[in-house]
Amino acid sequence: MFKTFLGFFLKYIFKAKTRQGLLLMAMGGLMLSSFSLLVVQSALKGLQNNRIIRSKGIKGHYTIYAQNEGPELTSWLKNNHIKFTREFEIEGLLRKSGHVAPVILHGISSKDYSPEFLGDGIKRGEILLSPYLSDKVNSGLEDEIQFISPTHTDAFFGDLPRYRTVTLKRYIDSREPDIDEFHAWVDLRVTQSIARKKDINRIRIFSPLNQEQMIEIKKVVSSIKSWEELNATLVYALALENNVILFLFMATVVLVVLTIASGLSIFYARIKQDFASFWILGMSLGQIKKTGAVNISVITMSSLLIGNGLALIFLYFLKKYSPVIMPDMFVDRSLPILITFDSFIFSLIIPSIVTLIFSYISNARFFGRKDDFLQLIRSVGR
Repeated sequence: MFKTFLGFFLKYIFKAKTRQGLLLMAMGGLMLSSFSLLVVQSALKGLQNNRIIRSKGIKGHYTIYAQNEGPELTSWLKNNHIKFTREFEIEGLLRKSGHVAPVILHGISSKDYSPEFLGDGIKRGEILLSPYLSDKVNSGLEDEIQFISPTHTDAFFGDLPRYRTVTLKRYIDSREPDIDEFHAWVDLRVTQSIARKKDINRIRIFSPLNQEQMIEIKKVVSSIKSWEELNATLVYALALENNVILFLFMATVVLVVLTIASGLSIFYARIKQDFASFWILGMSLGQIKKTGAVNISVITMSSLLIGNGLALIFLYFLKKYSPVIMPDMFVDRSLPILITFDSFIFSLIIPSIVTLIFSYISNARFFGRKDDFLQLIRSVGR
């Protein structure tokens, strides 16, 4: 009986002379909604994921705040084949020919690991910075630049800030505007010579750590912060961005669902005599009501699955060919695609739940008013 009922629904919607155009439009709207929601979420998460990967490639997955190297920690990191850098970070000023710019100077040791954005590493006496920061002090390649540290002074000369002259050998591009604007890198010995001590104040870990490794490392360090903890504002902003997109598309889905509810009311009104025929053939009113709701659910889920399937095909080709559609000013000039299980669930489950709720309400209202087909059958012969 269920197959007969489903066949009746499908034939009436797609083949009948009085087929329900509004219901067809609603089904097309559901397909488009699920298609758009999955595509937009995948593109947005791809952009966000690239942003996070770039930032972690510069700042590391974890940062350990330490005043000295700690042989036990270094041995543990090396034994577990974890990529890390020892760093002495100083805030100060860059100066050349009367031009001054604030900078955060990272003195790192190239003996352990050199982040990919730094290329071949750093030699002693050279500084690596972005073209943007170089333009601030009106410098070019092979120019000598002074780094001044107001924190470290020489009392013998009247508390004059210490400085160190370094040479700009090449530019770097971290692809992170906030990094390129204020950060520069030198060899660890440069910053240690300014501070006049061989300590470090940062250890950056560039490898992800599992739960067991986190438990072990916390036994030998007093303070370790993950990238997410140090960038809580950015993480919150990215999550808010996802929520806003979901809210906007849910509002679109609600509009489509209202169209479905209207279409169902018209659809039920047109086939009320057919419902009466099923009742005459032996189906109870409860069975008709339940079977009708199940059939509408099947049609709804099929529409959403078709929309998701088309979206997956579209995303596959978009990811494979990756056309360049953004201007030069953008970091990601092609749309990176990241398809996650969560995105697929949101684009399928949420529209399904909302649609089924409204469909059930329409179904219950119709059969609540038409609980007796006798009057309808009597009126047919009049």
